[in-house]
Amino acid sequence: MRYLIAFLTLLSTATFAQDSTGYLEGNNVRALLSNRGVFFNDNSLGRPAYEFPKNSENHLVYANAFWFGAQTELGDLKIAAETYGVAGRDIYPGAITADGLAEAPETPYADDVYIISREEILFHSTNYTVWDYVAPDAITNWPAHGDVSMGLAENLAPFADLNGNGIYEPALGEYPEIRGDHAAYIILNDKGGLHTQTGGDPLGIEMHFMFYQYESADYLNNTTFVNLRVINRSSTNYPEFVVGNYMDADIGFAGDDQAGVSEDHSLVYAYNGDLTDEGTGPSPGYGENPPAIGIVGLNHVPAVYCLTDIEGMGDPVTPVDYWEALTGTGTCEVGDDPPGDRRMFMAAPSVSLNAGEVVCRDYAIINAWGGTPLENAAALEGIADDVIDFYAAEPNIYCEFFVSLPEKEEPITFELYPNPSNGSFAVTAEGNYDLSVFAIDGRLVYTKENNTGKTEIQLNVAVGTYVLVLENDAQQMTQKLVIQ
Repeated sequence: MRYLIAFLTLLSTATFAQDSTGYLEGNNVRALLSNRGVFFNDNSLGRPAYEFPKNSENHLVYANAFWFGAQTELGDLKIAAETYGVAGRDIYPGAITADGLAEAPETPYADDVYIISREEILFHSTNYTVWDYVAPDAITNWPAHGDVSMGLAENLAPFADLNGNGIYEPALGEYPEIRGDHAAYIILNDKGGLHTQTGGDPLGIEMHFMFYQYESADYLNNTTFVNLRVINRSSTNYPEFVVGNYMDADIGFAGDDQAGVSEDHSLVYAYNGDLTDEGTGPSPGYGENPPAIGIVGLNHVPAVYCLTDIEGMGDPVTPVDYWEALTGTGTCEVGDDPPGDRRMFMAAPSVSLNAGEVVCRDYAIINAWGGTPLENAAALEGIADDVIDFYAAEPNIYCEFFVSLPEKEEPITFELYPNPSNGSFAVTAEGNYDLSVFAIDGRLVYTKENNTGKTEIQLNVAVGTYVLVLENDAQQMTQKLVIQ
């Protein structure tokens, strides 16, 4: 199978000549990322590229990709998915128009892999006024805004809007808002070309990925997080929308792996099917008692778990196959099969995604090492619980489904002062009104109802950009709020 994929890669080199790639390697993992919709895979060589430990030449993942499926109000099926990105593709780089047509520009826009560290951001914040300082490319070229003349959304990637004017200005000390100590931001879509992977009709969605890592002395040092925001740029409502996470996990040598499911821990995982990993190609192998790897659903309890191997169900072929995998209405191998080249898959519960709305999904890729393969697999459950607790407690990190906040006609007249602030500010407006503050990821962080006149507020939140919403029975107004 690996030789076939490498051969197909050579045949398709011209198709992916404009790929943008970059390594996220802020902790004990070196993960190759790409703007073609397939992650942790070296497409040019047909090799795995989720290296653990870093600099060992041993890898735990051959490829990771996301699947998207929806049904319209009329029951029409829409599908976009990737597996390896060599025999076909559905996902393309960059942003698409936000006018309801969801069209891809002739030349992709905001189509790079933007990698930045918190250390670089802090250095930028301190030194941006120094005469010989040169900001990193990821800060200078951060895809904060779309080109509105092309019909793209005005705001794309999150940034610290320190002066509250709605414009990303790194020359004035503004910077990307990231999670973790090291992060990569990638914008993709499903309208940039034909769907040759699934043959399905496109949804008209824009996907924003933030992969991020923490430097730590514990399990976090071996973990990669993924935040995914899916924006429906089309004019079609989807009463059923599903996101799936597909992973071909290779614990060194691909042919002797086993996989499992732990629903109580929102976890699918893979481990070596025998006691020794022999390695493959240029990889030396893990030797005795190799590690195990898993995917954890963080802000949702997965509704579908599926395990397959090359002798089992294999990968879906038709759009209906993909939909059945996403919704759990198909079949897959989840028994005590012999070790083989395993696949893991999980899908989130179906939700509605109407025109202009956003859905967020978060994941963690974890591993365990220190015992036998079975002991390592069992240890993943405790790590999954720890990482879920860590994620839930981390400030400004939780991301649920949310609807973008529209402005109604005849907005409320109000004053917000000071802005920026240290979290202490006042709002003054006429009449009765409700007040809410949302984080940039859509999380509600503060609300106060039945206000009149001047309302003083003290927010205890992380530094960053928020959205203040004032609303009465007939009107609504939004305003950016900057906490320094």
